[in-house]
Amino acid sequence: MAAGQDYTEILEEDGENVQFVDKLYVPKSRQQVAEELEQRIRVVEGYTPIEFSDKMPTAESMTVGEWKIYGKLLTVKQKSIAEAHEKGHVIRPFDERFPFFNEYFQSGFDLSVSVFTDEEIEELRKQGDNGPEIPTEHIIEGGMLYLFSAMEIAERMAQLKNYFGMKGDEQLTAEQLAHARAHYVEDTGLDNNMTSFFKAITPQTEKRFLELINTSGI
Repeated sequence: MAAGQDYTEILEEDGENVQFVDKLYVPKSRQQVAEELEQRIRVVEGYTPIEFSDKMPTAESMTVGEWKIYGKLLTVKQKSIAEAHEKGHVIRPFDERFPFFNEYFQSGFDLSVSVFTDEEIEELRKQGDNGPEIPTEHIIEGGMLYLFSAMEIAERMAQLKNYFGMKGDEQLTAEQLAHARAHYVEDTGLDNNMTSFFKAITPQTEKRFLELINTSGI
């Protein structure tokens, strides 16, 4: 978005009552961006905004208790993956009110590909508290909107870099991506829609995916 362009901002949100206001977009300075980033990092260094239950973790609140996904206790490795994923949402808060972010990251995928199995669709139905009366196409649409939002794409990209022990600006290669496709879920024992994520990276979009993961501050 260019400076001076209009955008809509949520002014106040109280339950079902939401007030919107049109504002002019004023870009932040590099110093402002750096300072805000440092502040977000300091926040998540000692606190993980995450809730664990029998459903997939969400970046909402911290609860005390056993860490489970689908009723199963997580291993230390799985806890580390889930924790890093949720911390990443705080560090990289891509604002989904701006279509640019979704369009930017989605360019590395073919969203016309059928990525969910029948079993995964039913799991999405249960995880979202969607009853049997909700049409399957709506379940799939909601799953795609979630999985291929900018914030979710970025954190799954981070999962891939973490899988290979990357800590800085290392470049993920096509060979590493191929290895992750074949072994990531088996090695980690955690498939938070990563199988579906990989399906949408096609031979036609793989080059763009690698460009994105290696140039987007992941």
